[in-house]
Amino acid sequence: MAMPLCDVRIVELGDVIVGPLAAALLSDFGAEVIKVKAPDRGDMLRDLGPKGRDGIGVCWKTLARNKRILTLDWKTNAGREVLAKLIENADVLVENFRSSVLDRAGIGPEVLNEWNADLVILRATGRMGRNRGFQTLEPIH
Repeated sequence: MAMPLCDVRIVELGDVIVGPLAAALLSDFGAEVIKVKAPDRGDMLRDLGPKGRDGIGVCWKTLARNKRILTLDWKTNAGREVLAKLIENADVLVENFRSSVLDRAGIGPEVLNEWNADLVILRATGRMGRNRGFQTLEPIH
């Protein structure tokens, strides 16, 4: 039996918990997820929480499941061209940077929708509500 999201392609940008978790859950239902990571560092999840015998964080192993990983510097012109091709062929973008990161890089929602007018953009910044001025991770109450 085909999975319900087997025809959905997702590009994941960002790290720490909310973006990778959202993409991992969608991959559990069959979505193809391409996680884009920066070339100068791995996802912070690799170091978060307890480690496996190989020294890799259990959070990373859990939230990177079912994903293809692409190392890409999307802040360069060449990297941006590759990202544009990924977005042109994607259904969903999942990102969880601070709200200004993609905009400052010149690839805010307007540009993303130029690359793909049907793109669904999931922005999970964690920067709303009463504590929006703080650049921290907060527990859910």
